[in-house]
Amino acid sequence: MSSPGKETSAKRPLEALKIKARSGDPGACLELARRYDRGMGVRPSPRWAKYWCQKAAESGHPAAQRMLGDFYRDGKGIRRDLKAAAFWYRRAAGQRDTQAMCSLAEAFLSGQGVRRSPKAARDWFKKAALLGDKKAKGMLADIGMTSGG
Repeated sequence: MSSPGKETSAKRPLEALKIKARSGDPGACLELARRYDRGMGVRPSPRWAKYWCQKAAESGHPAAQRMLGDFYRDGKGIRRDLKAAAFWYRRAAGQRDTQAMCSLAEAFLSGQGVRRSPKAARDWFKKAALLGDKKAKGMLADIGMTSGG
């Protein structure tokens, strides 16, 4: 049993994180989104995961933009919207997020949320591959192109 006025060590960092997130820290917002998404130290809540992810994404955090794209793609905590997913992937990809580049390329391959374009898909996979993304290199090989050509 803890003494009065002392919080458990697990609760103290969570509260500090919430304070930082409420003050607009994008990294703290993203961390809260991940915790609510995965149920790490909090009850899982797709609604709160999306809320904190949106805050971080709107402030320009590329990993949050990609994660928000995933939420829209999967309909997690929000109505499924493939155009919105592509929008957020494009924002993150513009900041050199290779996972977002791959997700955007996959959208172009399948025509989900964007007009189907194998050329655009190759271009995005190529950009990610040139930045060292192994998945992109594998996808380029699968579609018959190398990252150098």
